Amino acid sequence: MPGALASTPVKASTNLKICMVDYNDHNDSRLNADMTAIQAALPDILIDNTPHGLWGVDGGNNGDCNTIPSKYTALGIHVYSYITAGLEGAEYGDGEEDSLVSNESRIDGIAVDGATGVFMDEVTEFPDSAQQSYVNSIYNRCQIDGLKLIVNVGDNDFNYSFFSSNCDYIMDDEAYSGGNPSYSETGIGLSRCLVTNNACLTSINAISYTQEAWGEGFGWAWSTNNDQYNLPSYLTTYISGLDGYPISIYPAWDVNADGICNYLDLTLVGLYYGETGTPGWIPADINQDGVVNYLDLTILGLYYGQTW
Repeated sequence: MPGALASTPVKASTNLKICMVDYNDHNDSRLNADMTAIQAALPDILIDNTPHGLWGVDGGNNGDCNTIPSKYTALGIHVYSYITAGLEGAEYGDGEEDSLVSNESRIDGIAVDGATGVFMDEVTEFPDSAQQSYVNSIYNRCQIDGLKLIVNVGDNDFNYSFFSSNCDYIMDDEAYSGGNPSYSETGIGLSRCLVTNNACLTSINAISYTQEAWGEGFGWAWSTNNDQYNLPSYLTTYISGLDGYPISIYPAWDVNADGICNYLDLTLVGLYYGETGTPGWIPADINQDGVVNYLDLTILGLYYGQTW
């Protein structure tokens, strides 16, 4: 169980734009410290192992985790269950952990678990054609099952053009300690990016890095001193320091949330032009009518060159 957590975790007043990661085994069929801490912290995103996740009790890999989404979704927490691409099936070689067939089966199970989506780890930053086919197949399976997909490339330099249309969100920096967004992050749209720091030693830095990420316009952030396998020992202080902090809300015409309406926003609208979905399903649907078309381009024209 995670160490040094307060016996009565601090209760956040609202869902925070953090992407909490907890790979520690915890069985939510009974009261446990992890579940209590997560419910109190109210992260917007929780990345964990539901029963059919890779390390879940029904995931086919002898896992012991039993994260039950319904324990969290009622509180506004979006639960994403863990699988690994293993560099698109090339890392482990046994087919059990990272083969396309195994992962598609897990995704079907994760949908039955009641999760919001899938978190796919160990994805290649610049995938070749075969690797792109793998990621595309995973994304298609998620869409069929009504799930969102977060891919983790682990680096802020990646093929943003490919991932713009082959995932919903991207975790791209696991050592974030502030600073300006990269070209790739700006290209895909900051509101779709999750940044983390897996070796943040102090709560002061954890709070600072997360607040700076929000200020830059990143969608979600997270810091821990336990490398994702346990909740951070300073979780109570971390949540207290973040609760009530004002998060930048970017105007809809700044599609990639970089502070200016320019050619990068036009490029993103162009990538999705003609596509449809639920209203506002992606930032390129500027007027949130469920289709990316000339109306969105018209709005960009009205604000082109403006900053905020």
